[in-house]
Amino acid sequence: MAVVNATFQTNDLQTTNRISNAVMHESAPRRKLKTQKLARANKQVITGDSYDEKTITLEGTLVGSSQSDFDDQVDSLKDDLEAREGTLDIDFGGSTRRYTATCERVEIEDRKIDVASYRIDFLCVDPYGTSTTPVNHSDDGNTSSPVTGSEVNDGNGIAEPVWTLTFNDTEAVDQDNTSSNTTTFIGDQGGTDADVAQSFTPTQTRLSGVTVEKGTTVGTPVGNLVVTIEGDSSGEPDGVALATKTYTQAEWDALSDGAVFIPLPCTLPTVGTTQYWVVFTDATNESSNNYYVIGNNNTDTYAGGNRAYDIGAGWVDAATDDLYFSTHYYSVTEVEVENTTTQQALTVTEIIATDDVLAIDVENKSVTLNGVEVDYGGQFMQLNPGTNNYSIAITGSNFDVDLDIDYNKRQL
Repeated sequence: MAVVNATFQTNDLQTTNRISNAVMHESAPRRKLKTQKLARANKQVITGDSYDEKTITLEGTLVGSSQSDFDDQVDSLKDDLEAREGTLDIDFGGSTRRYTATCERVEIEDRKIDVASYRIDFLCVDPYGTSTTPVNHSDDGNTSSPVTGSEVNDGNGIAEPVWTLTFNDTEAVDQDNTSSNTTTFIGDQGGTDADVAQSFTPTQTRLSGVTVEKGTTVGTPVGNLVVTIEGDSSGEPDGVALATKTYTQAEWDALSDGAVFIPLPCTLPTVGTTQYWVVFTDATNESSNNYYVIGNNNTDTYAGGNRAYDIGAGWVDAATDDLYFSTHYYSVTEVEVENTTTQQALTVTEIIATDDVLAIDVENKSVTLNGVEVDYGGQFMQLNPGTNNYSIAITGSNFDVDLDIDYNKRQL
């Protein structure tokens, strides 16, 4: 008979001592049908079905170099089959079919000193084998809701995929002045130390960060550049940081000059008419002419606020000036994924940020955002044999999302 390659828990069942010549796993187990008689009709209907467990039998010849070595080969074979619900891999159809199996019997027969026939019976409570080559369905660059499509599962068993949504862009601009005609400094210029701030009047509560125009640093500031979001107190920053981002001089200078996004995630308590401030502080009193540089406009181009500066005597309005800036907010707040064929759906209510990854792992029954488990409502989306249509509803705007569905085909 033909040589058949198989492993159990990575232990090879086809070696010079274990010559497997038959692995019987192709037959489907018995299908149990549930039926119900119909009233006033001489017939029944099928109301459900399930499959029995499956037995896989492996037959071959065990060979030793001597009687003593043969005895060792018997013990080694038994040791390698000890695992409960282990991984049984069998070459099949030009690839590998994987089962979860437990060895329930090993028979050594027709021994002739250092050679004998063997038979191994594996019990598979789950009768389906899976392909070890994953299937991937990709649907990238989606910028509108709902995201719709379909995936054909050409296995004959229900697949348990991982649905992965990667959000490449979820922040939208709320307030901005994106023009500049000069610069301003944070640190020491000509013996004057200054901190700088810009007020703004937001309409969105979920701030994600601020973009400013970075210029080339002058000298070598020793103090960190500290950027905060603060509330307003009588027309100046109140000194209470709602969010903070700190850069060393080396970290700041590693960024390219021009528009730079500074992550400052926070929730603003009230919006619409309330002013807030983005504040830039040099954490150290610098020696002369060591300072950070950002873009400014001296023609009052933003109506919702203005620039201010502090040179040691308190904040002073520069009423006709505005920094080059824009504030960004998280625009995606809910994601609903549905397999419209099976009518299974799952909803995640979370604030989604740029570069966030939402993963729905059907097999392990988990939903994670950037690897951290999150709350969800609904059912996990399996893939039935055949065509599965999906619809992903995204509550929000300004998103670009990639979808990947990864799974292993299951076959009886």
